[in-house]
Amino acid sequence: MNEQVVLDVKDLHVSLPSMRGVVGAVNGISMQITEGKVLGLVGESGCGKSITCLSLLGLTKEEGWVIAGVAKIQGKNLLTLGPEEIRKIRGKEIAIIMQNPLTAFNPLMTIEQHFLETIGSHLLLSKKEGRNLAGRYLEYTGLSQPSKLLKQYPFQLSGGMIQRVMIAIALALEPKVLIADEPTTSLDVTVQRQILCQLARLKEKVRTGILLVSHDLGVIAQMADEVAVMYCGCIVERAPVERLFNQPLHPYTKALMASKPKMQKKTLQAIGGQAPSLLNFDGGCPFFERCHEKSCCCSHYKQELVQYDDKHWVGCAKFAVKQRMLYYEPA
Repeated sequence: MNEQVVLDVKDLHVSLPSMRGVVGAVNGISMQITEGKVLGLVGESGCGKSITCLSLLGLTKEEGWVIAGVAKIQGKNLLTLGPEEIRKIRGKEIAIIMQNPLTAFNPLMTIEQHFLETIGSHLLLSKKEGRNLAGRYLEYTGLSQPSKLLKQYPFQLSGGMIQRVMIAIALALEPKVLIADEPTTSLDVTVQRQILCQLARLKEKVRTGILLVSHDLGVIAQMADEVAVMYCGCIVERAPVERLFNQPLHPYTKALMASKPKMQKKTLQAIGGQAPSLLNFDGGCPFFERCHEKSCCCSHYKQELVQYDDKHWVGCAKFAVKQRMLYYEPA
């Protein structure tokens, strides 16, 4: 059975102007989100995950920013749509759960007003019908007394509650694509589990394709069907979740896996050094300076994903088609 691609991203670039040059925040990433599947996106803070998410919804079009590439949903390229066109799609076809929900809500508007504004921009419903729909999705996300909750303001709710309200708003229009940017940040493990269960039910019930961004490798291992590893605005490895965790190929992916806590009493292995500046990025290997496996060919390598085997892609000089075995001496 062929899997239907609901979001197809190809060669996405996002560049930001600065006083010292151009910052390449996202450098030519490509990925596909399929119906009813979860694509996990992992990487260090500052590697471009959130910028990628915001760019797909047209929320980064500031003065001077340059966004190039293709992001197709139902035949439309999200990156070339005007403000009115993207507004018709945002929320209905593609929705987002923000990393910090408290900053995404207007503190002067009640939860009901937030719901009705979002629903009313896409559906012709009366205020009563909109309120009933909001109450139904609040209950679906595990929140009790929805009629009372709708009258409250965002600052009156706890972090877990406001996060579930954001999820309820995102689910209300049953989008084809849901971007979840760190949906369990700063939440206790009980609330985390509830939110992850709701996302799992969503993909089963509505067949929504989910892009799940997280630092928590345990969450990714539990939820994702496929994982893309991002570093310095590039995707350096992509594979099915079990294969990536059991057989990581890229040195950065290996370092990420080695740095996660384990049940054994072992010292965590931190990744040495720091990420390079993305000013005037030249397209070379972004992990070169921190890599313990680098060789003489790495300094000339241009970052690209090559197919290692079925469904496993890696961007490393060791696995490049013409340099597969050039791994002899340290650089």
